[in-house]
Amino acid sequence: PVTGDMRAFVLQGLSASTAPDIFYVDSFWTKDVVDTGKMQALDDLISASSVLKKADLLTNLVETFTLNGKLYAISKDFNSLIWFQNIDQFNQAGVDLLTSDDDFNDVLTKLSAVAGKTGKPTVLNPDGARFLPLAFSAGMPLLTEDAKGKKAPFGSTEAKLAAEFYTAPFTQQFQGRKFPKKFGMTSSDVQTGWPGEAFYKEKASCVIEGGWLVPPIRDNNPTENFSSVFPPLASNTGQRGNFLFTVGYGMPSFGPNQALAFKVIEAITSPEAQAFILEAGLALPSRKALLNNPILSTPKDTFQRADKVDFLAAGLPGSVPFRFDPVGGGYLDTINAGLTKIFNGEANVSDAMDAAAAELDKKLVDLGLRKA
Repeated sequence: PVTGDMRAFVLQGLSASTAPDIFYVDSFWTKDVVDTGKMQALDDLISASSVLKKADLLTNLVETFTLNGKLYAISKDFNSLIWFQNIDQFNQAGVDLLTSDDDFNDVLTKLSAVAGKTGKPTVLNPDGARFLPLAFSAGMPLLTEDAKGKKAPFGSTEAKLAAEFYTAPFTQQFQGRKFPKKFGMTSSDVQTGWPGEAFYKEKASCVIEGGWLVPPIRDNNPTENFSSVFPPLASNTGQRGNFLFTVGYGMPSFGPNQALAFKVIEAITSPEAQAFILEAGLALPSRKALLNNPILSTPKDTFQRADKVDFLAAGLPGSVPFRFDPVGGGYLDTINAGLTKIFNGEANVSDAMDAAAAELDKKLVDLGLRKA
C-alpha cells in the first residue's frame, strides 16, 4: 500500500525506472505521468486483445486517458456529480422535488423555500470541483485567448453568472432576485466534516456529491428518504455540465513483464470484475455493458437508483474529465480562493471572480502560456 502522495510515488518510480508493473493513475494528474515519456501507450496491446476493446468502455472514460491520440490507462471505475435531496424535508416544506429539467432559477426557488420552512440548509463548500461544471454549462471555456496568449476565463459574464448561482445560498441574490433568508451553510457550519456527512445526518436538504455518497448513506442512515437528479441546466444556455472523476490502470514503458501485466489489467477490468465492483457497491463500472446489469437497468431501491443517475450523468453532453491541462492543479486552487472570498463575504461575486482571473493569468505567465 502507498500511504503517501500517489502522484509523487508514480512520478518518482518512472523517473528512477523503479515503477511497479501496473500502477494507479488519477485523471487529475494523467498528463504529468504521460509527459515523463515513460508511460506505455496501450493501443497496440488493446488491438491485439480479445478481452478488452476501447468500444467496451464508456467513450468519455477512453477520452479521459487519451493524450496526443494515444490511450495510456484503462479506467477501473468512475463517478460523476449528482444532486442529492432529502425527500422528507421537501415534503415537510410542501416544495416540489428538484428534477433533472430544473434550471438555475428553479433550483434556487426550491432550495430557498425548503430552508425557509424547515430550517434545513443547502450545504455547500467553496469548492471548484462542484462549481466549475456549472460554469462550463453556462458557456465558460477552460481558458480563453488574447494577444498575450492563454487567458483566465473567470472574469467572463458566463463565469460570473455561474458564481452568482453557486453562492446565492450565502449571498441571497441571483440575477436581480432577492432571497429573504440565508439558505446555505458550509459543512463546518453544521458541525460535519463534509457535505455528504451533513446529508446522511439529515442536517442538509441538498448537497452536490457523487456516487461515493451512496455507501455512507447506506452504512450510516439506511432509512433516509432521498433521491438524486442530474445537475441543473444553466439558465442562459439550457446546457448541463459535469465532471467525470476516474482512476485507471497504467503501465511503465520499461520492464520485462509488460505482456503479463496487460493480462492482469484485462482481468481486473473484465466484465466479471466490473460486475463485482458494481454489485458490491464500491463504485460505478467503466464497461458500457454493465448498464444492462439489473442494478442499473431495473434498480430496486433508492441506492441503486442513485447509482443509475450517476452512471447516466457521466455520459451526458457536457461531462468532461476532472483535469485542467495545461494548467494543472493551480487552476482549481485559484477558483477555490475566489469562491472562499464570496462565501466569507470578503468580496462580491464580480470582484472575487475578477481577482481570481488576475491570479490565474499570473500562473499562466509562470507556465509560459501567457506573455507578461
